[in-house]
Amino acid sequence: MTSLPSIAEAYRRWTSGEAEPAARICHEILAASPEDARALHLLGVMARAQGRPDLARDYLERACCAPNTPAFMLDDLAELELETGRLAEAEVTARRALQAPGAAATAWHRLALVLLHGGKLDESRTALEKVVELEPASIEARNNLGIVLQRLGALESAAEIYRSALARDAENAAAHSNLASVLSELGQFDDALDHARRAITREPRMVGAHVYAALAEAGLGRYEASLDWLDRALALAPDSVPVLTARADALRRLDRAEEGFAVCRQALTLAPENGEAWNTLGLLCHALGRDADAIAAFEEAARRLSQPGTALANKATILLEIGCSAEGKAALDAALAAEPDLAAAWYTRADAKTFIAGDPDIALMEQLLKAAESRGGRPSASQTEPRRLLLHYALGKAYLDITDGPRAFHHLKAGSRLKRPSLRYDADASARWMAAIAAGFPAALFERRRDAGEASELPIFIVGMPRSGTTLVQQLIASLADIHAAGEPRYVETLVGELGAAYPGAIGGLPRERFAALGQRYLSLSGAAAPANARRIIDKLPNNFLHAGLIHLVLPGARIVHCRRNPVDTCLSCYSKLFTNGQEFSYDLGELGSFYRSYEALMAHWRAVLPPTRFIEVDYETVVGDLEGEARRLLEFCGLAWDPVCLRFHENTRIVRTASMNQVRRPLYTSSVGRWQRFRTELAPLLEALGRA
Repeated sequence: MTSLPSIAEAYRRWTSGEAEPAARICHEILAASPEDARALHLLGVMARAQGRPDLARDYLERACCAPNTPAFMLDDLAELELETGRLAEAEVTARRALQAPGAAATAWHRLALVLLHGGKLDESRTALEKVVELEPASIEARNNLGIVLQRLGALESAAEIYRSALARDAENAAAHSNLASVLSELGQFDDALDHARRAITREPRMVGAHVYAALAEAGLGRYEASLDWLDRALALAPDSVPVLTARADALRRLDRAEEGFAVCRQALTLAPENGEAWNTLGLLCHALGRDADAIAAFEEAARRLSQPGTALANKATILLEIGCSAEGKAALDAALAAEPDLAAAWYTRADAKTFIAGDPDIALMEQLLKAAESRGGRPSASQTEPRRLLLHYALGKAYLDITDGPRAFHHLKAGSRLKRPSLRYDADASARWMAAIAAGFPAALFERRRDAGEASELPIFIVGMPRSGTTLVQQLIASLADIHAAGEPRYVETLVGELGAAYPGAIGGLPRERFAALGQRYLSLSGAAAPANARRIIDKLPNNFLHAGLIHLVLPGARIVHCRRNPVDTCLSCYSKLFTNGQEFSYDLGELGSFYRSYEALMAHWRAVLPPTRFIEVDYETVVGDLEGEARRLLEFCGLAWDPVCLRFHENTRIVRTASMNQVRRPLYTSSVGRWQRFRTELAPLLEALGRA
């Protein structure tokens, strides 16, 4: 028997599913020729397929000893080394394969994958571009190149590559799924959902596509639908840690943090080393008010993530919220030391400081923005690329601080242009909605349903436009020891949702007992997280101004505090802020002015129909000018005794989780009063919309 025919027979037996005869032939060959590379290679391939990686590695390394080893053998060894986590060895083998006889696109592709797993993204990109050049029809190469571009932040370039794959194979599920992923990152959620659905149609068991569908639904604010997609993914992969982690976060966004916490713990039981799961656990602990646990979880995440910046920035946010300014800024420094181009950390850092002319952070952020805009070899055409968005708002804030109007509004306009297309906001529909609410709550309704609701005096509602002083007023009242500041819960919106079509037009037709039931429902929601001895619970969701009439009907004993501020100062502050969620009206100066006028009209209606014993208005400028006088008036209205501790509101250690968290940690200051006057020219569209041009 000669070696060549025997090895050919061994391969034939192996490919026919006859592993034992194939192995026997190989061993016969090796008995005669112990270093026969083809026999060793085939035994290595068989051992790997049989789940015996150590034996496979031994055979393949022996097969690849000769200097003229063919590329396909080296490729198999590199693949095994990659699978077993031996990245350094895999890279050496893959580079050797490029120089071996028979080297082709496959060798470049293997090297690219090794480099990708090793985090050498730029080198991986170069290798994959070479593969695409050598094999233009390779859909797999295009998909992998897109993944690398995505990780490099070149999102538009990644989307183009995925589309080029689909141009060659319109049915390719992986390309549809990958395109869904990058479109979600770009904020193009409708298109992302469409491609995720196409992937699932072609490959119903593709777990990743279900996850990307969930992310798209979440981006559209449809969290229940997002959870449904994740439940389907979990049915396909019950022990998938990424799916469990995504599901936990979806539950958090649905205000079901306790459930999310349990799911995230399940993920960490399966993979205690998973940094993303630890980061999500931190977010859940934060949502549950367990901030010490949240900080510990973010620290654990930072230890386990190859790029720990986001976890460190999350830790910094909590430290800033609880008033630990120095520690929070140190955590931001650590985040930026780990990831110097982390835009989220730059944004938070900009919000936590007051800039002066010549601050080096400004030049650094300008450089980062320029780099972000040129990713992929040309300016990005992305409409909502997150890095650029955050940097524009950070720079806008910086230039506002140093009173450089042209530069400030250059960045704020650029940021708002990036953000606005991702929002489903209809200014005319918003105006109609507020008019409908006013019409649904005429004065006669309050007479007819007087005291129909739950009589508790426990709640205090602080309402108004965002950035109108609502957080300041909350801190004044919450300085008293037995007052619970509940933050910005969406309990009133829950009641509105439960009323369905009855709100607002048919509210007057509800039976009397329904109002008391709704009031009790609110108290059960708000009381669940409040201390048992709380004398008052403050609900500080500014947009509850929409529902002041409903609040009074279902909770006639509740106090409603309406915070007001100069309209232009208020709108400027809204326009300069990138809100975490909501406030869709604030990303266009004309729409912002229109919204403000509708808000003014609705508040004029509430002023006319609500009793002054339960509805009070507090002006920010008056508070700044007479803190003690306004604080006394406010506490008297709320039925609370005067305590001079209110004058030291900035020392309050209670958590502040709003866009004003940094401002209310400072003593009262007047620099924000009339601030808009410095930017009159840039604010012309707003002034016109407000009727003040």
